[in-house]
Amino acid sequence: MGGIPPAVAVLLESLLVFLAVFVAVLTAMRLFAIAGPLTRLSRRYPAAEQPEGQVYAWQTMGLGAVKYKNSVTVCISRQGLYLAVEYHARPALVPWAELKRARPTRLYWRPAVALTIGAPAIATITVYEDLYQAMRRYMSV
Repeated sequence: MGGIPPAVAVLLESLLVFLAVFVAVLTAMRLFAIAGPLTRLSRRYPAAEQPEGQVYAWQTMGLGAVKYKNSVTVCISRQGLYLAVEYHARPALVPWAELKRARPTRLYWRPAVALTIGAPAIATITVYEDLYQAMRRYMSV
């Protein structure tokens, strides 16, 4: 009686490698979410719930050096800018008065606007130009 056929052994080995990489990536994503810039924002500007306002789902934006691609729900409301990242437990509601110093930039090769959050600054948020235009009516930047 022989052991496991070579083809099955290769398949099992490949499956184990895939599972190990998958678990490592999920763990890294969770650790990054815990230590990332949205955590700082949600601690300083906690959101109990999503406010009423214009909702933009699956948005791409930058928070500091971190880019969130197609994973942010944004709500533009009278209370402020609501930010919730997919698979991140704690959303933030940044008051409009905390968004300062709008300056043009680019995000994934598209026109965008970078804004400083807080004074002293705790983060920089970068949004596409069209989202910024929707935000402007509430801002004094």
